[in-house]
Amino acid sequence: MAAWVACIAGVAAAVISLAQFVLGMFLAGTSATGTAYALYEAVNRLDGVKMFALAALGLAAAASGVLPRWLRYTGIALAFAMVLSGVPYVSLLQGGAVLAYVSGPLLLLFITGTGIALGTSAGKPSHALPARQPQPARRPG
Repeated sequence: MAAWVACIAGVAAAVISLAQFVLGMFLAGTSATGTAYALYEAVNRLDGVKMFALAALGLAAAASGVLPRWLRYTGIALAFAMVLSGVPYVSLLQGGAVLAYVSGPLLLLFITGTGIALGTSAGKPSHALPARQPQPARRPG
């Protein structure tokens, strides 16, 4: 179950990032003040929603039990920090973005640590199969 939540949250964060990119491209090409303001607000609000998706990703990874203990604790801390820093982005509150100074480094630590932990354990089989015994050659006859 945790793997599905992590997969959905990760894909959602990627799709939101793609939407932010597209909106940013429109923002860069507009000269109308009202349109630019609306696009800028949309990008910021989507950033908050993406932070909620990353919080869900951190919690799901922590609940999976696959990660080392220190990374599970980092995932829980990341979830709290992402939610706290995502609320100001969604509601467009001024000054709340300073919380991203906590969630940003936690996100980098968590994603890098998870990649290293999963990458180094990927080559180690968890269930060793017994060695296959050679069969004696059959004699024709």
